[in-house]
Amino acid sequence: INTLAAATSYDYYVRADCGGSTSPWSGPYTFTTSCPASYSLPWSEGFENAGTIPNCWSMSGGENWLFNTSGPNHVGNAGSITGSTVTNSYYAVVDASGSDPAATLTSPFVDISSLTTPQLSFYEISDNEGFANSTLDVEVWDGAAWNNVGTFNTNTNGWEEKEIVLSALTFTGPAAVRFIFSETVSSDFYDDIAIDDVTFEEAPTCPKPTNLMAGSITTSSVSFC
Repeated sequence: INTLAAATSYDYYVRADCGGSTSPWSGPYTFTTSCPASYSLPWSEGFENAGTIPNCWSMSGGENWLFNTSGPNHVGNAGSITGSTVTNSYYAVVDASGSDPAATLTSPFVDISSLTTPQLSFYEISDNEGFANSTLDVEVWDGAAWNNVGTFNTNTNGWEEKEIVLSALTFTGPAAVRFIFSETVSSDFYDDIAIDDVTFEEAPTCPKPTNLMAGSITTSSVSFC
């Protein structure tokens, strides 16, 4: 059989043909096809895999990433999550444990050669609950090396979408992204950082404003910057 989909589980059944009679069916047996050398676009991962790591992703480090619809206790504000993502169900999260080494979650390879200006986007939620923030480092593989494209160690306002334009990188092969969670203060166990809806896409020609601030507020006026 040579028309199967990559990274897909299949069940199969077998019975014997004894020439004029057949045996009962034996099975089901299961196999999973291999991961592709690279995924094609459009590509996005919402972690909707019933609470397990998605196919062709990998993780390593001091503890496992979790794939939850709620919790651990310190994701968001003491377990209270505000805002929404695109898929808005399962997400990937690390349960901050204070003394554990960094935990890494790595995507499969994605062919982004058709993108004129590639962009990585994902949703993040982080709340230190009055203690130290954990740190999320984001690295992208350009075909030859891993490149740090973002470090996040401040509170978010609920779920926040992060958009990282990758025009500074020269891609010589398929791309991949890895998320590295670490504790800034080794004795803390707060701030369980979560991510969702990881996407490689074309950067918009007119990106939305970010990091806006309101100041000089009076009873009838305000200044934005």
